[in-house]
Amino acid sequence: MARIKKERTYQQALEELQNMVMQLEHEQVPLDALPEMIRNAGELLTWCKSRLRETEEEIQKIRETGSHSE
Repeated sequence: MARIKKERTYQQALEELQNMVMQLEHEQVPLDALPEMIRNAGELLTWCKSRLRETEEEIQKIRETGSHSE
């Protein structure tokens, strides 16, 4: 099972997901490897969604702070 590393960037996770999709589209994934790939993709998607939420919250805080200083 793929472990999401803290040092992984959002871009790296996205590229890994895109690579998985390409492999699936070109039928390059052996049937026995498919469940593991799907689990890994699920972990990556969860991590990406979390990272996006964190970034949105950070941006919102910056906006709120900026509007109070005007």
